[in-house]
Amino acid sequence: MSILYHELREIEASKARELVRKVLAKNNGNVSETARILGISRNTVRRARDGNLEDLSRRPHHSPNKTEHSLEELIVKESKRTGFRYRRLTSYMQKKYGIAISENTIKAILRRNNVKKKTRKSYNGKHRPLYDYEALMPFSEFQLDTKHLLDKNALPKEVYEHMKDYNLPLYEWNLIDIGTRTRFTAYSYELGSVFGPIPSASF
Repeated sequence: MSILYHELREIEASKARELVRKVLAKNNGNVSETARILGISRNTVRRARDGNLEDLSRRPHHSPNKTEHSLEELIVKESKRTGFRYRRLTSYMQKKYGIAISENTIKAILRRNNVKKKTRKSYNGKHRPLYDYEALMPFSEFQLDTKHLLDKNALPKEVYEHMKDYNLPLYEWNLIDIGTRTRFTAYSYELGSVFGPIPSASF
């Protein structure tokens, strides 16, 4: 009888629990006798008697390490927009949004959302990378990113208060050369190219 129970358990859990209930009924609800006949524990008998026939979901009710849905959406959106993969996207999220998140987490998010590497089509219809990094000349392709310095909690509270008290610039501009990764940084009071000063190189 114990072999039958375990065979049913492998095939379909609900059938195995039905067997437990039938044996339990024939033995007038005697848990110990049912467990002996089927070769299972008394706790297993009680679970079959008191619980559902079907297996319960093993998904945890609370996942403290799971990335918030809004943050996951932002990562997917930025990856599709920039074409960055997990390594460059990690640095990008830190610099633009002040969000520190591991490469492995971003990699898992991109895989989970089936985000493919961004490509461009060549003249013959075949896909090629967004940039030909081997042939890319220095300072021929740039990417511009802006960051609102007061929109996150990446810095201590007193730093934000200091910026407000002394009327410091609220926006950071980063102009990045795709080929050499040289970064030009500037700051402004308003988010508009008219108000941005000429950036100074940061090597």
